[in-house]
Amino acid sequence: FKSYNLALPVYLQMDSMQPDNGNTLYKIGFCYVQSANEKSRAIKYLERSLKSASKNYDDLSFTEKNAPLSTYWELAKAYHLNNQIDTAIGTYKRYGALLNKKHYKQEDIIRRIEMCNFAKKQIANPVNVEITNLGKGINTKDADFAPILTADESMLIFTSRREVKGAGEANVELDGTFFEDIYVSHNNDGTWGAPEAIGSSINQIGEHDAAIGLSADGQRLFVYKPDGGGDIYQSYLMGDIWTVPDRLSDNVNSDEWETHASISADGQTLYFVSDRKVKGGIQFGGRDIYKSTMLPTGEWSEAVNLGENINSPYEEDAPFIHPNGKILYFSSMGHESMGGFDIFFSELGDDGNWSPAKNLGYPINTTNDDIFYVETPDGKRAYYSSVNVEKGYGEKDIYMIELTDNKEIPLTILKGTMAVSNLEGIPLDAKIIVKDKATGKEIEYKPNSETGKFLIVLPEGDNYEVVYMLDDSTIAEEKLELADNSNYQEIEKSITLDGKLDTKTSGVTETAEVTETPEVVETPEVVETPEVVETPEVVEAPEVVEPVIVKAFQEFFNYNVKSIKTNSSSYKTLVDDLAKLAKQSGDLTLTIEASASKVPTEKYGTNENLAKTRGETAKATLLSSLKATGVTVSVDVNINPLVQGPDFNKDAIENRANYEKYQYVKISVK
Repeated sequence: FKSYNLALPVYLQMDSMQPDNGNTLYKIGFCYVQSANEKSRAIKYLERSLKSASKNYDDLSFTEKNAPLSTYWELAKAYHLNNQIDTAIGTYKRYGALLNKKHYKQEDIIRRIEMCNFAKKQIANPVNVEITNLGKGINTKDADFAPILTADESMLIFTSRREVKGAGEANVELDGTFFEDIYVSHNNDGTWGAPEAIGSSINQIGEHDAAIGLSADGQRLFVYKPDGGGDIYQSYLMGDIWTVPDRLSDNVNSDEWETHASISADGQTLYFVSDRKVKGGIQFGGRDIYKSTMLPTGEWSEAVNLGENINSPYEEDAPFIHPNGKILYFSSMGHESMGGFDIFFSELGDDGNWSPAKNLGYPINTTNDDIFYVETPDGKRAYYSSVNVEKGYGEKDIYMIELTDNKEIPLTILKGTMAVSNLEGIPLDAKIIVKDKATGKEIEYKPNSETGKFLIVLPEGDNYEVVYMLDDSTIAEEKLELADNSNYQEIEKSITLDGKLDTKTSGVTETAEVTETPEVVETPEVVETPEVVETPEVVEAPEVVEPVIVKAFQEFFNYNVKSIKTNSSSYKTLVDDLAKLAKQSGDLTLTIEASASKVPTEKYGTNENLAKTRGETAKATLLSSLKATGVTVSVDVNINPLVQGPDFNKDAIENRANYEKYQYVKISVK
């Protein structure tokens, strides 16, 4: 257990009591070098301790007042991190001269001097970018890092070590820092909204939960958990609720450390980091980047090392595959680096090989650790986390980079909403099939099962056939001719139950409209208005002077959803009819049948609790609606909670339409 932030105040107090103790000065400097954003403070302490550096230093002696020879090493690192490059080089050389020529540190010294020389060149020739802090609406005094975004920049997910209200000491580590949790922010007219915790299905009090990868459509999240030495998990967005993360298969996770993952826009390739030991296989350093492809069985294939153009003898981390599938960004301590982790990119050639890694340059990269870089589909912006004492709010902050000189990447984003339930609200199995006409390759995409939202990335240079399906029946199809397209564009679609297609096309300059699309794509809900077809019953009632007949109301739910939609036409009809019946007949007696499927629910503990909650929520909602219409008679409501449907077979995603038939509330008059 190493906790430099707890040790530092102790050493500082010791220094105040014994100012000339070289050993204490060295340890203060060492602690500052390990800190996130106070590394420059190490210099004055290490410079003072250098005067007493001795080959005879005894680390185990309580009375030792000298400093070790490694003071030169730590001081050189501090100069290096503070951009005092020439002084750092000189100090590295002085340290090397004091060591035996065969000492193991000699190789590290040579490597550090190479980094310093490369850093000098990069600082002298900065790339043309504009780096902007996302602001204190996103960043805090604590560490905020690892940004990941949807392809249309409508949603930002990141990891933070901020305080969780109400968690108390349970969410504090032994070193006094908070555990990692995941937060979500939405883009509102070009402004990032206040971040909210992703939810208890993922964030666990007293545990590290880190977001490491996100699908282009924002429906699939990859999470790191420290279980089993560090493994990768995945969660799906069902409506607006994330499922409990499932561990990826052993072809991805090993007994060793898996830290980061990125999935291709078509969902067919996973790039991830592992320090696994491969018997007889290829391994270049500690942590390497691997890839696994989706098999026809739906399983991930055996991992393949990406090779020496990506992986170095040092550490690699944080891969991000661009939505075009041809550019891989990653961080590495190897290759031509300025120091620490730098961000690199490599391009996939037509021969299937990756090009030699290239440094992104200064000021994106610095002499400190630079990591967690993601880029927008058009190639004009990027997001990453960095330590910047001058611009930062805390230990680490999230920044946006305007890539001024980058050429626009020609891609097409096909996005929008499609109907995912019928007129009665019964969920339907919705899917979109995209076929590349040149290769014949077909890929299936799933809209969000409750909202119907979808987002698909289409590379340039090909023509596509797109088929929209509900319960295996085609409701609409179209052809997209993109062979001659050389620009970035977004095509927005709205697909109704009867297959009507509404289209809106925009270029990258209209990004502000991207965040407004939820308002535009609500048209599938408007499709519910055909329930007005029931008006013959309503019209007939006044004509035949008979008691009002109230048709049973039924609404189906996604997983863990408990609230009925009070703005639906069928619910409004129910309330109106009940109000009429109350005036005509007096007191009302209603029955609510509240059903849950057998898919496990961590949020509610048991399916029985979920069914009861749905019933109680429906009761409270209905009584409130009736009161708003002026109903004053007694309303007796009986709730009948049920758990029914097929037994759960760990197929909540694949067979959700089958389970959702048993997730509903039904309201009827007794």
